[in-house]
Amino acid sequence: MLSELNKAITERFAAELSLNPVSGNPITGFQIDNFSLLRSDKKLIEIDKAELNLSFISLIKGKPRLSLLKLDGIRSDYDSLLELMP
Repeated sequence: MLSELNKAITERFAAELSLNPVSGNPITGFQIDNFSLLRSDKKLIEIDKAELNLSFISLIKGKPRLSLLKLDGIRSDYDSLLELMP
């Protein structure tokens, strides 16, 4: 799932995720601490913590979808956000 997310970010924003190890599982949810969205080694967005929950029904169907995404401690600046715009 993370490889699909990174692929989508690369295609859409020409950027990549810099992730620490992910903890959790598909049933209880996942947590990622201290990660960034990078372009040419420049941090565009930094996030202290993300919590992701998957829809149980989507897991049963074999097509995982997010049911909750919670982001804490988002840091960026105006110019970096403008760089993400198409």
